[in-house]
Amino acid sequence: MRQFESPGGKLLSTAPIMLLVLIILLVNVAAQTTPEELKPGEAVERELKAAASHSYRVALAAGQYLNVAVEQRGINVEVSLADPSGRVMISRDWWWRDGTESFWALANASGDYTLKVSASSQPVESGKYLVKVEKVGDWQQATAAEKDLIAADKLSAEGEELLPQGTAESLRKAAEKLQAALALWRRLKDANAEAQTLNELAGIAYKAGRSRWSARAQRPSPSLTTTSI
Repeated sequence: MRQFESPGGKLLSTAPIMLLVLIILLVNVAAQTTPEELKPGEAVERELKAAASHSYRVALAAGQYLNVAVEQRGINVEVSLADPSGRVMISRDWWWRDGTESFWALANASGDYTLKVSASSQPVESGKYLVKVEKVGDWQQATAAEKDLIAADKLSAEGEELLPQGTAESLRKAAEKLQAALALWRRLKDANAEAQTLNELAGIAYKAGRSRWSARAQRPSPSLTTTSI
């Protein structure tokens, strides 16, 4: 163990000093890796650059629901919510730069949920956003409209999750989810969500049409026979 002499002439060990430095380093690392807690009704405005992201903790009990809104101020962001196990429940990127990304979600387990606001690497830009947990409530006390919003967002998220697979089966299932969401958006009279869902359904129809055309194009042509005169 290294020692050094104090001004009074006593020999002091460096161990306590090293331990103190280690504790300070661990506290700093923990502070950097633990997401900031976001409480209901609390709004946070931050600057964000391309390819960067910010994460927040939202404490929820099983059976609670929340509504999150992220106002984009000059930068396009994607907003996602992951449950305590890390599974992404919903990811929303519907509007460009100056729109507000918003969704509703129901907690199936108690714990800390992770809300992530991220910007893509392209285009290279920077801007600000304002994030807020608009509401947290109990499912049993939710209004009929709030239950429809939660269900519509869940169906939309499940449908959108299937789209990247690109198979005929995944497109069929995605269309079913989005059609069910569309009926709810119409009942809620949410014209923006209805338009977004119709756009996604049109994209599915286009992909399905191309797939059918490609399948027909790859079929062998029937052999041509000639008759002699």
